[in-house]
Amino acid sequence: MKTKSLLLASVVALFGAMIVVPSVRADDEPAAKPQHEKKIGPRILKKYDKNGDGVLDEQEKAAWEADKAKHREERKAKKEAGGAPASDKTPDAEPQK
Repeated sequence: MKTKSLLLASVVALFGAMIVVPSVRADDEPAAKPQHEKKIGPRILKKYDKNGDGVLDEQEKAAWEADKAKHREERKAKKEAGGAPASDKTPDAEPQK
């Protein structure tokens, strides 16, 4: 009987540890870490970084997004018209690093 009680207590303790430890570790991670921050390539920075600080500010990002939307619409219109797809030399075709 002692062996069964000891085994049961061990199993309960093991399952309890499996539940508690991950939740405690999740609290240790920094909350300010961005989940999916997109890296911006040098070609995009060269074209849109007007103040030359190496980072796109909100206005520069807005200009980049507007160009991407414009190129998307052009490709969509060309596709609907039955033409060949536009080249991949658009701002949103930046290779991921």
